[in-house]
Order: sequence, then C-alpha cells, then structure tokens
Amino acid sequence: MERLSNVSKVGTRVEPRHDREKLEKTLLKGRPPIPLFIRCFGKFEVSLGNNKIEDGQWNSKKAKAIFWFLVYQRGHPIHKDLLMESIWPDYDIDMVQARFYKAMSRLYRILEPDHSSRHSSNYIRCHQGAYYLDFEQVALLDVDEFLKKIKSGEVEEKRGNHQEAFKYYLEAERLYRGDFLEENIYEGWAVTERERLRNTYGRLATKLARLFYEQGSFGESMEYCWKRIKSEKYCCEAYLLLMQNYCGLGETHEAMRIYRMYSEMLKKELGESPSLTLARYYQEISSKG
Repeated sequence: MERLSNVSKVGTRVEPRHDREKLEKTLLKGRPPIPLFIRCFGKFEVSLGNNKIEDGQWNSKKAKAIFWFLVYQRGHPIHKDLLMESIWPDYDIDMVQARFYKAMSRLYRILEPDHSSRHSSNYIRCHQGAYYLDFEQVALLDVDEFLKKIKSGEVEEKRGNHQEAFKYYLEAERLYRGDFLEENIYEGWAVTERERLRNTYGRLATKLARLFYEQGSFGESMEYCWKRIKSEKYCCEAYLLLMQNYCGLGETHEAMRIYRMYSEMLKKELGESPSLTLARYYQEISSKG
C-alpha cells in the first residue's frame, strides 16, 4: 500500500516534491528577467517590473553603494579591485575581499530573492574579474532618459519644430525630481556627476523660462527662473529673465527690487557687481519708471 502513495485516484503518477521543484526552476530559467526601473534623481528607487524594492530590503549599505557605482558605470565592466577601492577607499584591497563578496551576495539576493550562488545573476554580470550591470535588462534609468529627452528637444529645435522641442524639454524637466543620488553625499564620483547633472538641469530650466517668456506665459517663466536660481544661486541670466517677466506683467517696481536684491547679494557675498547687461536693463526700466 505504501507504493500507492505517489499515485492519484485516477492512476496518474504524482511527481515527488524535489522533481516538481527541479521542473519549476527549469521553466523559470527560460523566462526573460523582470525589467529593472531605476530612479537616481531625488530619492533613489529601484523596481523589478511593478514591484518596488522597499527601503528595508536594502539591508546592506555596501550592497547599495556597489549597485550605485555599477549604475553610474552604465554597463561598462569595472574590475573587482577597482570596485573594492571605490567602495572601501581607506582599506587595503586584500583586507576587504571577504566584505566585498558578502556585499555582492546580498546585492544578488536583493535583486533576485531566489538567487543561488551556483547560478549567474540576470542583472549583474562578471567577466574575467570585471563586474557590470547588464543594461539590456534595464527598462528605464531616469538619468539617461532625462539626457535623451534634452537631446531630442535640441534636435527638434534645430529643425525648427519648436512645439515638439518644447514638449521634450518639459518631459525632461519632469524627470528631474532632485539631485542625483542625493543620499550619497560624500563619494567623489557621485559629487562630480551630481554637479554635472545639476548644471544640465539649470540650463534646461533657463531654456524653459525663455520659451515661456517668449510665449507671454510670465508666471510659468518665473517659476523656471527660480528653479534655475535654486540650482545656481548667482545666475545672471535667470535674474535678467525674472526682471523681464515682472516688466511683462507691468510690475516694473518689482523688477527693480529684484535687481537691487541681487546686486546687494553679489556685493556682500562675492564682492562683485551685476553684469553690464543686467545693469543696463535696470537703467532702461528705471528711466521709464
């Protein structure tokens, strides 16, 4: 009677549990990996398809730091030694190898909870001691999408398709939710990239401010002027546009107040004076007022 325990009532054999698990793993192996969605502007977020990896799941700061660096490398292989040097800059490489492999193991399991050390990762590849993030599995990286939208806008602008360019610029601006990896404030490579992208965003904000101004949308234009000033405190172009917008609204006295405020700030903080262009515009509106 014991031999009948693996047979169903209709005479069909029921597979033992270990055989079923083996079959399930074989079927899963043939499936394409779940695409990654990575957001580095503002609060760092990673989603596997529709499932966001929650903050608590990043149970290793070093695993997260490695992932950040691999994202920054955009799929370019980086040798293990250089990766360890970047993550543990104050330690001898030979001393941190065990920590590195432990952090990598945690990272694999964060991205793939069922990951086994006997199988390669679907997302992080290793070839001849060099690691890289497989960008074929990345459905969206907001930084790349941001830069791509700006590039598309510039192409359309050169073609004379101003409305299409305007649309791309607005889409790019919406992607910028804050500074690049804002919680990673000390890493040298992150600081450099953060500054580069902040400057790119500042130029985009000024471009949008100019386009809105030319359309007579003074309120929207001023909003982007202030966004540029937030990213670049002393930006002369943004203050000039701000003054022009106030004049467009018929508020010349407010434009003059903005100039005086800017002039005092420059003198107090930098020991400098406003640009000749800005000073001449102030004189022009003062004489009319």
